[in-house]
This record gives sequence, C-alpha cells and structure tokens, in this order.
Amino acid sequence: MASLAATNISTLPVVIKSRAARIAEFGIDCGNGLTWRGWEGGGDYKKVLCVRNVTTDVIKIKYKLPASNFFYMEFPAPVTLSPGMKVNIPVSFRPVQEVSSFSLFLLYL
Repeated sequence: MASLAATNISTLPVVIKSRAARIAEFGIDCGNGLTWRGWEGGGDYKKVLCVRNVTTDVIKIKYKLPASNFFYMEFPAPVTLSPGMKVNIPVSFRPVQEVSSFSLFLLYL
C-alpha cells in the first residue's frame, strides 16, 4: 500500500529519485511535484496532484494528511487504481505568513 505525506525535507534522510526512477520502482507516476509561486500570506492556493498507475497490475494507494499547517488535503481514503487509471488529489496551500522553509510530498510504498 502506498501513502503520500507532506513533511519537512530537512528532517528526512531520504534520496530524492527522478521521475523515471520512481516510475520504474513503484509503478506510479505523480509528476515532478507541485510548486507554488507568487503567493502571499493569508491566501488559499489550490493545485491537483495527479497519481497514475503505469503498471499492468491493480494497485492500492493511500496518502497521509500533511504534517504542515500550510497544506490541506481531504481526509485520505484508500484508492484502487487499475492499470492506466489515475486519481486527482486536491492540495491547498494556505500560508498564514511568509515562510522560508518548504515541505515535500513523498510517496511511500
């Protein structure tokens, strides 16, 4: 089962893999990430994370709610993806003030 979480990159001893490497290892394509630019404190900025099954197997994914107060996602429910299917996961960025740190969404299998 896969899960998606937001966490502070400085606390993780993790190697960031290229998109091609993630597809080859996990069979899931979720793009190169979500980036917010031109935002101001107090705003509500929305994007969609598209997660696609690129294998020939049926897979189940589940994400965790972001640990950061700046990101908001709907309560997670397990999703079953048939080969070639995708799920769109809405992600909101709600900064209350200017911040210099950032969060990273990671896919865990």
